[in-house]
Amino acid sequence: MSKGYRKIFWGTILVSFLSPGGSISLVFVLIGWTILISGIGALAESSASGSFKRLEKVAIAAAAVSLFGGVLYELLLMRFPPIVYYPIVVMSVELILFHGIFAASYEHFSGMEDAGTARMIQEKDRSYMVLMGIALVVLSVFYTFNHSITGILGFFASLISKIYLLGGMHELKKACEEEKSIEEEQPTA
Repeated sequence: MSKGYRKIFWGTILVSFLSPGGSISLVFVLIGWTILISGIGALAESSASGSFKRLEKVAIAAAAVSLFGGVLYELLLMRFPPIVYYPIVVMSVELILFHGIFAASYEHFSGMEDAGTARMIQEKDRSYMVLMGIALVVLSVFYTFNHSITGILGFFASLISKIYLLGGMHELKKACEEEKSIEEEQPTA
């Protein structure tokens, strides 16, 4: 499972930090979504829970929304003012997807009776949702009223939430590696 979380980590970096700002960045975002979706697929293969399999479909829909919106954003930015809210839509879709990844991970580790990791996942999920929720509210105020201070605050809130998310994915990868090393140390009957 650590391979799946590693792919999600790197895919998230490409998707989150190379948001559409031109056709070249759209290519990197496409690559990021492809890596992220393959990471979720790797988790689906490793987990007895069907939650990761359902998340694959959600991730594909999220990628489609992100890429389609990115193309429209590039083409219509000055001619269609509501497209300005595109980043809010993408962040909302990412929030739903990553909450689902945390929830499926919680389900997996709870099923394996690893209460410590399950509790850590719950805390990471809750904190991520609060951080991303704050970022969404502040950025919504910015895009609605074009208030520069809220734009700066929204940028930093978004940055903090994405860095926190990456840290959470890294900790999940580490938890899987520790779980695997414990399984390898136990004698087989």
